[in-house]
Amino acid sequence: MGDLTVKRRLSFAVAACVFAFCFLCGCKTYERTEFFALDTFITLTVEKTGGDVLKKAENLVKGYEDKFSVTKETSEIYRLNAEKSLTVFEDTADLIKNALALCEQTGGALDITVYPLVKAWGFTTGENKVPSSEELSAVLPLVNYRNVAVNGNTVTLNSGMLMDLGAVAKGFITDKLIDLLKENGIESGTVSLGGNVYALGKNDGKDFSIGIVSPFGDGTFCGIRVSDKAVITSGQYQRFFEKDGKTYGHIIDPLTGTPVENEFASVTVIGDNGLLCDALSTALFVMGKDKATEFYRERADFGFIFILKDGSVTISEDIADCFSLADGHKDGKVTVIYKDDKN
Repeated sequence: MGDLTVKRRLSFAVAACVFAFCFLCGCKTYERTEFFALDTFITLTVEKTGGDVLKKAENLVKGYEDKFSVTKETSEIYRLNAEKSLTVFEDTADLIKNALALCEQTGGALDITVYPLVKAWGFTTGENKVPSSEELSAVLPLVNYRNVAVNGNTVTLNSGMLMDLGAVAKGFITDKLIDLLKENGIESGTVSLGGNVYALGKNDGKDFSIGIVSPFGDGTFCGIRVSDKAVITSGQYQRFFEKDGKTYGHIIDPLTGTPVENEFASVTVIGDNGLLCDALSTALFVMGKDKATEFYRERADFGFIFILKDGSVTISEDIADCFSLADGHKDGKVTVIYKDDKN
């Protein structure tokens, strides 16, 4: 059967593949909380108010985890997968509707019904394996977001189908957290849900500096300065296993049923909306560089940072002025993609 090695980067230093730094400089006083939820480390840092906004934020995150978890037996998604038809809370229905729209817009590169494939590879069971071609052939027909029906707040799946909101839930929750902070008078801070970061407002009049962790395991690879933006990264280096000398990552191509293998080491998407950025970081990774670049030029409502396996970087023109390589990577090749350049 060969040797199988499971690797998962869960230490705080490397689990957050995007992180905010330098937010404690200047005259503002910040307060911070850290906790574990959504299978990752959550860090919230906001200007000090003396209120209980951080506790409210933690409760919000854990409340959504109780709804969206694919493994928690009391969650709405778990129950939907078991019962195939379920009337869910409005927030859950809204997330599913928006996610299905993004599945359509990305041509199925994002597919929230990919869970049967994720299970086949053992990424949620803790028993990683390489499924046979026969197993994949049996599972692939169950993966098709177009077979999800939503009528009001009632969601229905075809027999055998399973839903997983893992590619969109953190982005959705990020947006809800920002709404909560604003409602409580917070004008400055950062929200970090693993590889999902949102920089709210400014840090003493300056943009926040967001670091992108190297997918090669050598610290920070690059950085970007942003204000009121989500910065969300996906990569196979976050969760993977090795068998017989080959590495298999957790991002599955819904069309082939196998872990994505292309030139990407990581994909970071920058934009106003956390849900959109979360969805696109996965979808663009699945597409590969050429299709992802074409998709960007067709829409141009987000920015991106593509770190390639050869160590080079491709970025969108709209972030060129606020992007920089970190120490140790200053000599790296950076290519800028322009919206109107079709070559």
